[in-house]
Amino acid sequence: MNNQKLYTVIIAEDEKLILNSLAKKIDNSNMGFKVVGLAEDGLEAYKLVKQYNPHVVFSDIKMPLLSGLELYKLISEKYPHIKKIILSGYSEFSYAKEAIKLDVKEYLLKPIKPDQLLKTLADLRIILDKEFDVLKSTPLDLKRGGNYTSEQISELVEKYIIENYSQDINFEFIAQHFGFNSVYLSRIFKKHIGKNPCKYLISLRLNMAKHLILNSPQLSIKEIGKMVGYPDQFYFSRIFKKYMNISPGSLRTR
Repeated sequence: MNNQKLYTVIIAEDEKLILNSLAKKIDNSNMGFKVVGLAEDGLEAYKLVKQYNPHVVFSDIKMPLLSGLELYKLISEKYPHIKKIILSGYSEFSYAKEAIKLDVKEYLLKPIKPDQLLKTLADLRIILDKEFDVLKSTPLDLKRGGNYTSEQISELVEKYIIENYSQDINFEFIAQHFGFNSVYLSRIFKKHIGKNPCKYLISLRLNMAKHLILNSPQLSIKEIGKMVGYPDQFYFSRIFKKYMNISPGSLRTR
């Protein structure tokens, strides 16, 4: 499965042994998931969600500062596209009932069985692949002269870039996806967002790459490049150095 898309994961669990063990199992599952953030309390988990905008969050129900359900309420409001998995040693129906309301995809009881985890990852992979294929093949119902203002269109495009920067997209693809002429879309995007959309995409990717290089030593430079939308390691290193004035490897070792 070397050519599969890579989906990012954040885990929130206050028991460090379980946290590290689960991260290792997900990374080694060969299912196309990469753990990019670990948190031992709910607030830290939410900060990581805002930093990484991951595809999936695994969270324990019982955690300090912010419970798993409270965390998922925030995620549902701000990041509805993120898939949510509950971890718990508690099998009470009330927890499961609340989790269902928050569109939690799975409710895993600890200790988590390996086959149960692999099935959950396989199910997530199917859902995420389908969603990406639909996004990539079906233009949104946005047409110039419709009910959307240029500001709303720009905000929707910005949201799309933020949610899909790690995928194989460029601005021409985005313009086609939204059904607009690229020159027109670029002009209104820059007017309302303040930056050329191509530069916005590059800046988002490289700033995320910089964060991963400095804070995720377990990830190789090649893996980081792939995670931020640059599967070609040499191209990633070249564009990173061009905009950041330092190579990815030098940034990590300085």
